[in-house]
Amino acid sequence: DVAGNIVEANALPESIEEIAPAGFKGMSIEEISLPYGLKEIRNRAFMDCSSLKTIYFGCADSLRSANEKKWNAIPKGDDWNKNVNAAFKVVFKGK
Repeated sequence: DVAGNIVEANALPESIEEIAPAGFKGMSIEEISLPYGLKEIRNRAFMDCSSLKTIYFGCADSLRSANEKKWNAIPKGDDWNKNVNAAFKVVFKGK
């Protein structure tokens, strides 16, 4: 679990396979790095994270296009990114 309302060290462990429903809801995070092994992002996972501008995703040793394809295949629940920052984007790691 992430304690407190502000997350500073924003890289989740590679062992995380799922972001729980409302797992980060309302937290003051600007960026976060999600593990390559992620299999699902549940409902409202990042809802109301109004500071969230960037999600980094992928394996640095992979091609960016492969990381983007994997990201697009991950099931994402309803409103998973509702009310995030207007400048929100996903940045793919890799070559």
